Amino acid sequence: MNFANFSDHAIPLFISSNILPLHLLYFKHSSTLMDDVYNNVVPSNISDLFTPTQDIHHYNTRSSSSGNFYTNYSRLNHHKNSFSVIGAKIWKSIPEVLRKLLKHRFKKKITESIFQIFLKQDSYVDIDTLLNEMKRI
Repeated sequence: MNFANFSDHAIPLFISSNILPLHLLYFKHSSTLMDDVYNNVVPSNISDLFTPTQDIHHYNTRSSSSGNFYTNYSRLNHHKNSFSVIGAKIWKSIPEVLRKLLKHRFKKKITESIFQIFLKQDSYVDIDTLLNEMKRI
C-alpha cells in the first residue's frame, strides 16, 4: 500500500495513511458501542452486561453521578478480559465532555483523540496507555 520496505517501522505508515492499528480500532468501536449502551440504543443482551453505578446503591456519590458502569471484582482473567469489564473501563476513561456529544460527533472526537495520543506517544500504544491518556484529554 505504501511501497515501504518489509523492515520499516509500522507506526509512521499507519499515521501517514491515517489508519488505526487493530487494537486502537477495537478501542474506537468499543467506545462507540459503550456510547450506545449509555444511551440505551442497544439490544437487551448487550445492555444486560452493564449496570449503571447509580443502580448499585441509592445514595449520591461521585461515582454514581458520573454516569459510569459498575464492574464486579473477579480474580479470574477470563472475567477481567471480558467485554463487560473492558467496556466499563473504556467508558470510564472517556471524558464527560465527549460522552455528552451526539453520536456522529462522538465518533469523530474519539477518532481524533486516539490519533492525538498515537502521535504523541510515537511508539506502540497499548490499551492501558490509551485508557490513561484518554482521562487527560
